[in-house]
Amino acid sequence: MTRYFPDDAVSYVDPASAQNLATAMLALAKDPEAARKQADRASEVMAELSWAKQKLIYLDVLDRMAGK
Repeated sequence: MTRYFPDDAVSYVDPASAQNLATAMLALAKDPEAARKQADRASEVMAELSWAKQKLIYLDVLDRMAGK
């Protein structure tokens, strides 16, 4: 995930720690502006990862592999 989502787009937590997850969720709940900014940034990142954009990258790779 860190390859695709920068720190300002998501809250990374230790998946083995319920307390860590709860702390991250409470921090966002207590700061709606920060939560909105993070959600907006995540939306921006996801837009770049959409199939509409990714397919162009894949098609370009295929064209190059085919010598076009």
